[in-house]
Amino acid sequence: MVTINNARKILQRVDTLPLYLHAYAFHLNMRLERVLPADLLDIASENNLRGVKIHVLDGERFSLGNMDDKELSAFGDKARRLNLDIHIETSASDKASIDE
Repeated sequence: MVTINNARKILQRVDTLPLYLHAYAFHLNMRLERVLPADLLDIASENNLRGVKIHVLDGERFSLGNMDDKELSAFGDKARRLNLDIHIETSASDKASIDE
């Protein structure tokens, strides 16, 4: 139940809540390679969000999982330039997949 005190706390914190762009909202466009991982950074920045949440395979052949070291570095550099967090998701939990 929301009390007056809880409502006040929510209102006090609403402007500082960290909001992220989630790649899932762009799932179909990413599967069709119309929106790519770097595009998510632009969208998050344009909307003043804290960062992006992206699955390692979002973006098909252009996904983070398919990027080489140079491309991954460029992705990270862009996120730093835009002052964005990156939360990377994976569907696996075994050590080999995580280390990849």
